[in-house]
Amino acid sequence: MREELDELLNDIAGRVLNSTEEVEAFRVEFLGRQGKMKDLMSQFRDVAPEDKRELGPLLNKVKGAVEERVAIEQAAWNLAGKDSRCVVVDTWTELDWSMKNNEVTVW
Repeated sequence: MREELDELLNDIAGRVLNSTEEVEAFRVEFLGRQGKMKDLMSQFRDVAPEDKRELGPLLNKVKGAVEERVAIEQAAWNLAGKDSRCVVVDTWTELDWSMKNNEVTVW
């Protein structure tokens, strides 16, 4: 289970979300009624008591990472939707380029 949680953390951090629809799909994939977090919580019930101390905080870290990523992405896309000059970027390179070209940018 630890490996699965580590892989999910990498997936969460590396996922590129290019629209509000993708952000919502990401949220549902992880936090929805049939999402990955529900499956992980079910698996956690079957974990040996001595392993729960290690895996519990990691499970909470994964959930927190999803919630944080969704909140940040939703805020960025909402801001971009209110100002047509605003550009949402994913990388430092895009951010650097847009700043050099005086674009309003959300990272």
